[in-house]
Amino acid sequence: MVAADNLQMSQGETPFDLSAYLQERQKLCEAALDGAIPVTYPEKIYEAMRYS
Repeated sequence: MVAADNLQMSQGETPFDLSAYLQERQKLCEAALDGAIPVTYPEKIYEAMRYS
């Protein structure tokens, strides 16, 4: 393994925002789950199916 202490971002690049990336991915996953799993009652069964 080689240490890379001299790596720098070039000017104009924005740092990667992990929090924003994960929030966007969560929205996409939630939308896919909404479309794939029909709402059933009681809600606990629906929730268990959705997140299993």
